[in-house]
Amino acid sequence: MTNRSVCGTMLVVLAAMLALAACGPSTTPAPSHPQQSAATAEVGGGQPAGGQQPTSIPTQPPVTAPAMMFPTRPPAETPAPTEEATEVPPTEGVVFEALDGTAESLEGAWAAAYALEAGVPFTVTTGETEAAALLNAYLAASGGADLFRDVTVTFEGGQITLNFTLVLRSGDQEVPTPTTVVFAPSVDADGRLVLEVVSVEAEGLPSLSEEVLDAASAALTASISGQQQQNEAGVQVTFTAITVEEGKLSISGFVTPA
Repeated sequence: MTNRSVCGTMLVVLAAMLALAACGPSTTPAPSHPQQSAATAEVGGGQPAGGQQPTSIPTQPPVTAPAMMFPTRPPAETPAPTEEATEVPPTEGVVFEALDGTAESLEGAWAAAYALEAGVPFTVTTGETEAAALLNAYLAASGGADLFRDVTVTFEGGQITLNFTLVLRSGDQEVPTPTTVVFAPSVDADGRLVLEVVSVEAEGLPSLSEEVLDAASAALTASISGQQQQNEAGVQVTFTAITVEEGKLSISGFVTPA
């Protein structure tokens, strides 16, 4: 066989093999490509597979958790006072007036005041005639009428004036002495009535003894404060104010709780 014939035969065989290779399925594995994210995967030249236009998926901003708001606890409320709390005497009290000119009216006013419940404020108002009548009755019952006679009372300018006849004795003889004692009344820190002597005038005498002044002060205090009615009621009292006006006297206080 000539060289030309051999070359022709090889060309025919080669062409047949190429034809078979083109018609049959390829057994050569496809080259592997690294996976890309679904949002940006593209095939060659930046084109997506299947010839579709690339889809842009907008990126979301990072999500920030909202700040947690915790409710604040309201301040604790002050509990309302219970019935067991200490009672404060009410500001408005009971007023008793003794102005009918008799000792009995003043006695009745004080008896009613001392019959009130403890802590209830009261005010007793009386006049000069009632105070003098009760004072003379007190002196008669206590034996003081032998020393003090014809007692009158004057309320004026914040002061209480006693006019009376002081009975002094010289042997078997009585020596009547017109006397005037002026007191300034007040209430001390312990709620007691206090009578301070402002002036003394005794006809024919330079002064009066402390014994006589103490007796006059005690009798006046007992009558204007209803001491006998307080003793009968068996209560303690706290005075809060005493007011002396023209012709009138007012004393305020309350029965002290036991």
